[in-house]
Amino acid sequence: MANDAEIKRKFWSELKSERTLMLGLGGDGDGALRPMTALMEGDEGGPLWVFTARDTDLVQALEAPREAIATFTGRSHDLFASISGRLAVDTDRAVVDRLWNPYVAAWFDGGKDDPRLALLRFDPESAKIWLNATPLGAAFQWLTGADPTHLTKQQQLVESLGGSFHQLLGDDVTETLISFARAENATQLVLGDSRRRRLAAYFSGPGVGATTTRASGDIDVHIV
Repeated sequence: MANDAEIKRKFWSELKSERTLMLGLGGDGDGALRPMTALMEGDEGGPLWVFTARDTDLVQALEAPREAIATFTGRSHDLFASISGRLAVDTDRAVVDRLWNPYVAAWFDGGKDDPRLALLRFDPESAKIWLNATPLGAAFQWLTGADPTHLTKQQQLVESLGGSFHQLLGDDVTETLISFARAENATQLVLGDSRRRRLAAYFSGPGVGATTTRASGDIDVHIV
């Protein structure tokens, strides 16, 4: 029987190869799942990128990032997955340039500058994966550690204190944080202290707190 690592590896491999999944909004969304073609740049972990039309109901509902769900079936119908995460409209032209291909171009007469073009970013946060869905089959669940209920509680706390809550998406955490802070004319950033042990930092490099402090310039960074 396949172990957890093998099931996870098979899931990402087949998703990257087959590309088609059913995607929709969770939470207070309409619950409808739509067939979508998802593109991956890495071998696993996401994000998943979806080209679609700006006038679709799904895009119209994404004024801000929202909880989303997706389902996937493997090519041999022996692998099944239910995926939860966050879905948002992404406006990064560099991503469009990297992922653009003849299959996407066939849907948009105006090419990359077609006003109907929308790019969605789906960041998986958790999944349940079944391989050989029989009483003797294997099942596996993985989590990224991002709990949507914690984000909701944080948002409620911030807004109750008169603040505004923002969720940011970006490939580089430090760059994304500082760019947002500068856009908001912020003079200070407060970051939570890392839970990583020193040995982990030795092998994987400095954490977000350290890199943000170095790159912050005239913005004061406080680690709490």
